[in-house]
Amino acid sequence: MSLIKDRHPYKILIVEDNPADYRTIQYALLEEIRKPQLNHANTFKECKRLLGEQEYDAILLDLSLPDKSGAELVQLTLDIAPSTPVIILTGYEDMSFAVRSLKTGVTDYLLKDGFNPALLYKAIIYGIQRNKYLRQIKESEKRYADLFHFSPLPMWIYQEESSQILDVNQSACMHYGYSREEFLKISFSDLFVGKYDYHCLLQNEAKPICKHRKKTGEIILVELDFSQVILEDQQVNMILAKDITRERHLQEELINITLQVEDEERSRISSSLHDGLQQTLLSAFMRLETIEKEAEKNLSELYSQRYKEVMKILKEGIRETRNMAHQMMPTALSELGISAAIAEVIQRYIDEIDFDYQDNLESGRLPENIELVLFRISQELITNIVKHSEATCASVILKTDQDVVYLKVTDNGKGMDTDKSAIMKTSFGLKSIMSRVKSLKGNFNIVSDKGQGTTVSVQIPIASTVEHLEPPLQLKNQ
Repeated sequence: MSLIKDRHPYKILIVEDNPADYRTIQYALLEEIRKPQLNHANTFKECKRLLGEQEYDAILLDLSLPDKSGAELVQLTLDIAPSTPVIILTGYEDMSFAVRSLKTGVTDYLLKDGFNPALLYKAIIYGIQRNKYLRQIKESEKRYADLFHFSPLPMWIYQEESSQILDVNQSACMHYGYSREEFLKISFSDLFVGKYDYHCLLQNEAKPICKHRKKTGEIILVELDFSQVILEDQQVNMILAKDITRERHLQEELINITLQVEDEERSRISSSLHDGLQQTLLSAFMRLETIEKEAEKNLSELYSQRYKEVMKILKEGIRETRNMAHQMMPTALSELGISAAIAEVIQRYIDEIDFDYQDNLESGRLPENIELVLFRISQELITNIVKHSEATCASVILKTDQDVVYLKVTDNGKGMDTDKSAIMKTSFGLKSIMSRVKSLKGNFNIVSDKGQGTTVSVQIPIASTVEHLEPPLQLKNQ
């Protein structure tokens, strides 16, 4: 139980048809929140009625009700209360259903047998904060949409073969800084930044996203809408451009906030494990160890054997607790830096794979946020190599060059499919790495082929005063 309870009177709807489970949830909430305002529904019909009467800070939803259950129940609840965090509490462990539920908008998925008051409280607070930031983004998007509703989008008409601009609207002139006469002297392809085959983009994507350069040199990210029209008896292309630069920045800010909350929670849990549970187990072990000789003399063979089993279990518990604490937030990272932390992770698997680690940091430290991101990426990649690559040797290289830090992880394993869509669908770990690299405006690259091993490269700017948009994710076959 928390020594200091949250004083905020959270309005929470508990949708649960089992009286015993309801009481368990109720007691768990009362341990963390001083005076929660709780309402109870034991059917979906009652849940719908209560949601129609008032708004709630959170909904705790059981998956099996007398009148609705499963995915249908989840979707109907989300439809009724789209802006309220929905946390599933169930007795059934179904990871595939949990993942699908989270994708549809559920905030968290907790097992009744596995949650405790602190975990439930954390899920509620995280859900409230997450929805708050999502609402801010939606409100920003609405203001953005209203702006375009009252002011037409930038629009061009151009000839497909030559990409010569034939006509342009006033909004494009105002947004890009060119006069109409200047636009008519350039081609539509001149607006693109980098080596973009804009013809291919327009043919393969309904609304491709590209980079455009304004007259001032400012680079913006735009979403294009393409259609063909007839002008003066000839077929021409019409393009509408929506500037989504600010929207992308807001999405990046949300990713940063989410990652920051996650890392802070990892640090807190790590500290609790190391300074709390581990010390308690160690104290118990040491006290029992002092009576080991007396136990061998005075206990029967049966109880002496049980004493030894207890000591063995305690040792295992201490070891597991220490490993969990280090996985969450290694002491070496905060005390000695990224090099020592990566070396510590590699040391755990040194008997399984021949690892080579090199860096040029010497005793230097990187900014705290960059060290944390590099550690999480290294930890994920090293674990993937050990568990999935079937490699016999691997290397980790960490180096800095001027204002950029480079991380390169290579193995000689079975390789992987580097198709972007396949990675995004199947690898939560790699998606997490991409998000972390993106949050620091870095670049992430995978080079792999089946049977030829894998090389993952990460580049992160250490300090930059220039705001820029990162290039698309590069995925290549060797």
